[in-house]
Amino acid sequence: MNTAAASLWQLVRDDYLVRRGAWIALGIVWLAAAWAELRMLVFIPVVGGVVWLLMQRRGELEDDTDLL
Repeated sequence: MNTAAASLWQLVRDDYLVRRGAWIALGIVWLAAAWAELRMLVFIPVVGGVVWLLMQRRGELEDDTDLL
């Protein structure tokens, strides 16, 4: 991961307003996709739920990223 991507990820992770904006953008994209295809109305939340469940089972990872 380059430094720009790492900086962007840190901004999304730490800044509450940016994180809220990302969730709102995700909701808008989901509604647009659901409007076009009704199967997406169910598919996207199910995939999100599975990813969340797997992340919860994995637990917290130690942050030892060495970018160089």
